[in-house]
Amino acid sequence: APGGVMVIYGRNLALLAGNLEGWQGLRAPVQMNGTSVLVNRLPAPVLSVSPNSIVAQVPVETMPGQVEVSVLNTNGPSAFERARVERAAPALFFDQINADGQVAVAYTLRGERVSPGNPVESGQMVSIFGTGFGVAAPRQGTGEVVTRLAGFPGVIVTVGGQAVRNARTVLIPGYVGFTQTMLAIPGNLRGPQ
Repeated sequence: APGGVMVIYGRNLALLAGNLEGWQGLRAPVQMNGTSVLVNRLPAPVLSVSPNSIVAQVPVETMPGQVEVSVLNTNGPSAFERARVERAAPALFFDQINADGQVAVAYTLRGERVSPGNPVESGQMVSIFGTGFGVAAPRQGTGEVVTRLAGFPGVIVTVGGQAVRNARTVLIPGYVGFTQTMLAIPGNLRGPQ
């Protein structure tokens, strides 16, 4: 989705690995260690690179539909690959797959990670992290590090098939393209959800 984070997998994508650790700018760079990404010929902010993967933001200006993605590095440009951009394509971050399936990365308001050994109770507030909710309101610029409250009205969250009232999804301050959804766990739920 426009403004969301994407991962590109391949070989020889970057000579050296790098990320934004220590970055002091207010806008993510469009090139890192000699590697850049184009989405429909628009420069995509690069959040990390390695020889086998790139994490980049889909430019906010990208229109939904089929797009062409290309990587440029010291070896030259890659062939264009096709991808589909949707108006919104919510994706949650998951822990490793375990016996209970995929487990969303969630934390309590005390900063404790939710896990089978640290479950949450009905009514308890948790935060779940993700990306791909579309263009925020107010609109954030492409690559802009979030410095003000920007959210996504109209997001519907369900847990265990139950709608969650008053859930709120916002861009995470200090980051580019990452979201935090805060919600209260609905009542009458037992076990993994």
